[in-house]
Amino acid sequence: QVSNYTQRYSYDATGNLLQMRHEGAHHFTRNMHVAPDSNR
Repeated sequence: QVSNYTQRYSYDATGNLLQMRHEGAHHFTRNMHVAPDSNR
């Protein structure tokens, strides 16, 4: 079964993805860890 959902993204000042939030039938948040000396 399909359902509507929203995904929200948070970035730091240099454009690195920090967080992804999924809001729908199932909610979850994924936090990203960026190395301080790299863009990975």
